[in-house]
Amino acid sequence: ITVGQLPDQLFDQGKPIAPPLARVRAWLDALRSIGTQNRNRLFPGVTELDVVKLMEVAGRLQSLHERLGADVWSFKSVQREIVELANVPSPERWDVLAQLQDHYYATLNSKGYWDPQAARNVAVRKKLCRALQPLILIGLVDLNAGIHEMLEQCLSQVTSLIFCREEDRDGFDGLGCLRPDFWSEYRLQIPDERIRIADKPIDQANYVGRFATQMLDVQKPADIVVGLPDEELWPNVERCLKRVDAQSHLVKGESIVDNVAMRLFNLLAQYLLEPSYWHFAELIRHPDVNDFVSSRLNDTNWLPKIDEFQNLILPAEVRIDRPQQYSSLIQERFPIVSVVEALRDLAFDLLPSTPARELKEKSIDHRSLGDWASSWLAVLRRLYGPNLRAMEPDDQRNSTPVVSLGGLNHTTRTTIERLAGLFHDVSQDEHATMEVDSPRDALKLILRFLEDRVVASDETNSSIDVVGWLELPWESANSAVIVGLNDHVVPSVERGSTFLPNSLCTRLGLSDNRRRLARDVYHLALVNASRANVLLVCGRQNSLKAPILISRLLLQCPDEQMVRRSTGFFDFPRLAHQETQPSENHTQSPLTQQFAIPMPTNVPRLSRLSVTRFRDYLKCPYRFYLGAVLKLRPEADDAREMSAGQFGDLAHNVLEEFGRSPTAHLTDSEAIKSFLVDTLEAHVKRLAVRNRLPSMLYQIEHLQLRLEHFAQKQAEHRQSGWRIVSIEEKFEFPFVVDNEPFIVIGKIDRVDQHDDGRITVWDYKTSEKGYNAAEAHIDSQGNWIDLQLPLYRHMIQSRFPSAPLDSIGLGYVVIPNDTKKIRFAAAGWNSEQLAAADATARDVIRKIRECRYWPPVETPKYSYDWERICQDNVFERWQEFAE
Repeated sequence: ITVGQLPDQLFDQGKPIAPPLARVRAWLDALRSIGTQNRNRLFPGVTELDVVKLMEVAGRLQSLHERLGADVWSFKSVQREIVELANVPSPERWDVLAQLQDHYYATLNSKGYWDPQAARNVAVRKKLCRALQPLILIGLVDLNAGIHEMLEQCLSQVTSLIFCREEDRDGFDGLGCLRPDFWSEYRLQIPDERIRIADKPIDQANYVGRFATQMLDVQKPADIVVGLPDEELWPNVERCLKRVDAQSHLVKGESIVDNVAMRLFNLLAQYLLEPSYWHFAELIRHPDVNDFVSSRLNDTNWLPKIDEFQNLILPAEVRIDRPQQYSSLIQERFPIVSVVEALRDLAFDLLPSTPARELKEKSIDHRSLGDWASSWLAVLRRLYGPNLRAMEPDDQRNSTPVVSLGGLNHTTRTTIERLAGLFHDVSQDEHATMEVDSPRDALKLILRFLEDRVVASDETNSSIDVVGWLELPWESANSAVIVGLNDHVVPSVERGSTFLPNSLCTRLGLSDNRRRLARDVYHLALVNASRANVLLVCGRQNSLKAPILISRLLLQCPDEQMVRRSTGFFDFPRLAHQETQPSENHTQSPLTQQFAIPMPTNVPRLSRLSVTRFRDYLKCPYRFYLGAVLKLRPEADDAREMSAGQFGDLAHNVLEEFGRSPTAHLTDSEAIKSFLVDTLEAHVKRLAVRNRLPSMLYQIEHLQLRLEHFAQKQAEHRQSGWRIVSIEEKFEFPFVVDNEPFIVIGKIDRVDQHDDGRITVWDYKTSEKGYNAAEAHIDSQGNWIDLQLPLYRHMIQSRFPSAPLDSIGLGYVVIPNDTKKIRFAAAGWNSEQLAAADATARDVIRKIRECRYWPPVETPKYSYDWERICQDNVFERWQEFAE
């Protein structure tokens, strides 16, 4: 048996041990009994009505109670002891703690229960411990005082087996436990050849890979072990072992706290408490929720439509209790109402029986913890219904529902099984009567009673075990590499305990930093003395590139070595070792990027193109191929405001209505302003949703301000003799290149004609900076980078055949952020410049006909849509471009 199970085998408890919830209830009763003033001495600001905080405090008290009890101390005995001690911070707090513990014991006793730690300590004090069989202790060198005294009462039956050199026998007491005075001053005899100093975490992990490579030439994987005191290094270690074709097995197993099933319940709880769009988006992207919604909608392609809904509407909230907040127009375009209703069906048992009267009102739903557990179990069954059957009523052997989840991986199955069992047990527990206000708080409290939070991972004979620091000495492997021997990890140090600072632990004889140092020194001595091959690795930087220090254990050595290692740590190239390269028996994956940028294949030959796409080709042919040929587009729901395109579209829609209305011919700026403001308001109302993001509301107000200033410029423009003759009209024309026509298409925002017959093409621009046409079309070297306006003049010739091609005016109606810069800005290009633009267009068309889309331009400006495919701003970017 494990050492944790040993105490209860050595005495007769006499009465039942209190279950976990009964103990929590007893602490809650105690906290409420001591009054506000005393409670604030220990935990300021915690009221007796705040069940969640009270239970958190109860958990802290239970931990303190167990830690002291393990060394046969109680709150009252500590209170008596510190009267004789000086410099103990806030000694009056122990008076309150003693009152709390007395009330806790009395509550449990009134219900016929023992506290487990108290039962052990009574057995110690009354010398009730007996061993009915021989006890063999293997490697138990760091026992707490409680078990130590229990075993001393059974000494005739105890045999203690420890590992040490003959000359170190004085470092142990009669039961084989470490003497801190001996081991904290012990000098470790570790040769320098066994130590490596690395720089970054990946450098440390590389030593593990090299060590494994060398050992695998002569040993089996089972004969090799990796010690991992710092779990932060695990991803790097796993990667490096894979690179040398070595399988690894993390012995501690996988945590279920971050498992996909556990994450689902946390996401749902967070969303129910705070139904922001971002919590909604996270929830519906969970694979199991996504499947549930898909089955309810009988549609697997609904998620992109929700993304479109978010991009268009920018909602701040998506409330599960008010799907009617969305207009009928939105319901027709997007399945948002159906998705919300599916979520409501899933979480039905967690919703308040009386919904909030208004969207901003937060519903309070008082239920007992047991009732909440029952509701969470109902959600779990609803989600995994096909795989989860209810407990048989007549099955008294096991009170936990039976779970069969064959389609999921081992960790997820185990997580769901444990959650089902936990929800069921709490729902049936007579002590789970404390009232909680929200499903999130209830879930948080219920999960406190989840005892086993780790799932053992699969192990094979070809795996190298990776173990934690405390487990490492007891591994049987003949070769060991320890990575992460740094001072912030080993030796372990406890800092900042509220009630038990290290100085008080030392005075009371509790486990303190000195005792932990002694244990860690012994462990490293044991690893070093019991293996033929040992490698100890420490680093100089953590993952955040912050400096870290060499472990004191590596400096607990003869003085000459200590000086050499200390100076070498800061000048580590002097201690660099030539490492053996991997043998031919083991493969090694390359370090460079192995994800190739996909080359264009089977490319269709384009015969028509929008005028705006010429700019895309000039910027990058490959990205043009992704967008114009493959028609790829990014899907996202992370918009926090209207994009530049959406903002421009809204402005264009308003200006289009204006251009088609009789108001467009007026010279009265106030009339124009009134029309534009009313039209904008009408467009916004068509997609009205409550609780939009404030950023969008600000953008709409600012667009209104821009339009109001534009009204004055428009009135002046009309007064000067210009009138609108075409608005948002689609055109296309055959652009003949090498005697072959190529169709160019486009929609021109606006065409004006002067009273004297002149024609001008205008393009509305609502970008913040307010660039003019010349800046947007020609770069600083005189190269055409956009051909939109020059190509427009070819398009409108069919509409205005009498207008000479080069006499057609071109320009932007600039409506920028700075309203003082709103203007009609003519381009002013001459015939030679326009001829160069036409030549550039012909060149682009020739290349498109030849399907010349390779290679990508490295990181052009404003290429965010394709940055992942093209590996923009990626370290180790793929470089093997074919000609």
